[in-house]
Amino acid sequence: MLDCMTCMSIQMNTAEAKAKLSELIARAEAGEDVVIARDGVPAVVLRPANDAPRLTKEQAARRLGFLQHLGPVHAAPDAWEPDQEEIAAAEGGLDDPLSKF
Repeated sequence: MLDCMTCMSIQMNTAEAKAKLSELIARAEAGEDVVIARDGVPAVVLRPANDAPRLTKEQAARRLGFLQHLGPVHAAPDAWEPDQEEIAAAEGGLDDPLSKF
């Protein structure tokens, strides 16, 4: 089925492949042969188009981390803390500006 024994290969049934299509495309672009099966029987092999550049795994990983040069993302210290004004408004403690309509 495959041209070489050193190629990476993954087989997945159609329902799972449908849910993970983006991941499978990325893996195929990275050089893996992706086999989509129907009831456990191989039906198609997903490979990059001939005119599309074939990415190495390193290139595919770099593509996914294209914003990595910006460094880690830091949230404000209170970013996950609840806003006391919103809580009071939800509990009816503050006037809701939309209640006038």
